[in-house]
Amino acid sequence: MQPNICRTWLISNSILPVVVEACFFLDTRGKSNLLRWIERGAMTLYEVTVDDLPAIRAILEKYSNLEPDFTDAALVALAGKYEITKILTVDQRDFSVYRLPKGRQFERLWV
Repeated sequence: MQPNICRTWLISNSILPVVVEACFFLDTRGKSNLLRWIERGAMTLYEVTVDDLPAIRAILEKYSNLEPDFTDAALVALAGKYEITKILTVDQRDFSVYRLPKGRQFERLWV
């Protein structure tokens, strides 16, 4: 997948915990604009289900020295579940360490 196509796909696919985390950094107008953008169908949100919690917990425990938050652990778990190897992130430190199943590194696209 070419970098621009990949970046577009990554921006338009995420999980709800990422939206929650993004809203933490936005003012009221920014939050409203982000939610409106998602409502218009610009982003597909993959569900984090109860069935995903064991994998998320395992990641939290495995990388406890990094003190990962739920969002990071959920992203890593769902990337493994859906065999997604590329990630768009501002978190260079942690996503340089996190590994996919079979020890693969993420292909990171920095924001």
